[in-house]
Amino acid sequence: MNMQLIKWIDARSVDGWAEPGDVDARGASIKTMGWVFDETADVVCIGGSISEHRAEAARQYAGIMLIPKRSIVERSEVTIVPRAPGLDEIGLIEQALKPHFPNVEAYRFDLASIRVRIIDEQFKGKSNPERDDMVDPLLRKLPEDIRSNIVLLLLWTQEEADCSPTNAEFEHGGRFVDKEKVLRQKVLRVLRDAFPPPARVELQEGEMIIAIIVSDRFADMDSMGRHVLVHGHLTSGLLEEEARQVYVVAVTPKEYIGHSTGCKLP
Repeated sequence: MNMQLIKWIDARSVDGWAEPGDVDARGASIKTMGWVFDETADVVCIGGSISEHRAEAARQYAGIMLIPKRSIVERSEVTIVPRAPGLDEIGLIEQALKPHFPNVEAYRFDLASIRVRIIDEQFKGKSNPERDDMVDPLLRKLPEDIRSNIVLLLLWTQEEADCSPTNAEFEHGGRFVDKEKVLRQKVLRVLRDAFPPPARVELQEGEMIIAIIVSDRFADMDSMGRHVLVHGHLTSGLLEEEARQVYVVAVTPKEYIGHSTGCKLP
């Protein structure tokens, strides 16, 4: 009997009707970790919990999965590193991760959960499963009671961290964060970087995020050209879902003056 991590491909269903070309033909990638207590030529038997109070021959298992071997992509033994004297749980997490990812931060959120954030350019261009595969072997070396408490694992590049509202929650220790206020600050920063003085960027107060940009760069541009220009800057500094929450008024200084005297904006 030993502890293993098994990566395998499971069947998955597709809800409703769909055209053949609209269906993602890939199976669901699953990772299962536990004690392998039996296997045949066709199946691996793995349990998520074990009753240690019994003799080994009479032990019982719970959370049992029977994984077909033909579905297994990868399997590896899990080695649990005992706690080193003088290191608390956060110290152990940092000890396991920092040699490979220097920018690591972790804290205990409550009695049952630990939050971990890694910011590293090694994640650039990689999917979430690929990022998990980079970190999982390191986390598997932690004691089980620590590893099982890691319920939030954020794996970002610096640009992604700067654009994510979840990052603000993480940095505030999970306390309430006014996400709209954070987004307004990000919008203002992105647009003022894109349109520095003498251009003007203002956000109107209200339920919607309305950005007014006054710049000579809009001269000789129609409304569509202005939209494309501003949207390009927004999406370079914000997530797409954040950029969609911003309504933009892009005008030249002359048009802005005309608006303030009662003339209609183009």
